[in-house]
Order: sequence, then structure tokens, then C-alpha cells
Amino acid sequence: GSILTATYRAELTVPAMLWSVWRRHRLGLVLTTWYVSSFLVYSAISYKTPWCVLNIDLAAFLLVGWGANQAWLAARDFGLHPAARALAALNARKYRDEVLSALDAALAAAVDSELERVMQARAAMLKAEMLRDDRRAQEIAAGML
Repeated sequence: GSILTATYRAELTVPAMLWSVWRRHRLGLVLTTWYVSSFLVYSAISYKTPWCVLNIDLAAFLLVGWGANQAWLAARDFGLHPAARALAALNARKYRDEVLSALDAALAAAVDSELERVMQARAAMLKAEMLRDDRRAQEIAAGML
């Protein structure tokens, strides 16, 4: 995975998972189970392709988003100083922007890969049509002689 993915797995998913277990929050536990099971399953299978990471990353991004929301709610509920809340919001915005840029890059790579596949298939079809037209032209020319 990318450095960003490794960052989310290490720095952000673990606290979110621990929070979900400690608070016994249903959504947090579902997201934790989804992330851990996806990570274990995709780590165990031998079929390793870049787009398989997206399945792990989606669960990680949702878990991190849930964790950031829980951190924000905890900060609000404990009445932290407005400066501390502003710092938490800026930090969350930074990670949000990183998540969005990583998702954009992953989506662009997937679209580019699919577009390349479609273009290759279309080129093969056009080549087959040209060969068929050439044969037909040769048959017509042979019949006229």
C-alpha cells in the first residue's frame, strides 16, 4: 500500500478500533470488524493486485472518519478549550484532504486502467473489421478479373 494507507492503518485506525471496543459503539465495532476482516482476508489470498487495496482502504477510511467524528464529539462533550477544538478541526481537515486526494488518485488509476482495457479491445475490434474489409475487397477484385 501507499504511505498514506500505511499512515491510516498505523496512526489512525488503531485508536479508532480501540475507541470502538472501549465504548462498545455498534457502528465502530462493525467498521472495526470490516476493516480487520478485509485486511486479514486480502493479506491471506495470493491474488495481489493494486485495486484489491481499495477494499481495505474503504473500510479504513470509513473507520478513520468515524474515529475522527468520535474524537470531535468527545472533545465537544468534555468542553475542551475552543483553541483545542479548532486545532482538532484543522487536523481533521488535513486528514480529510489527504483522504480525498488518495481516493481521487485511486479512482483515477482505476478509471485509467479500465479505459486502457476498453481502448485495447476497441482497437482489436477495428483491426478485425479492417482485415475483414480487406479480404472482402480482395474477393471482389479477384471476381472482377
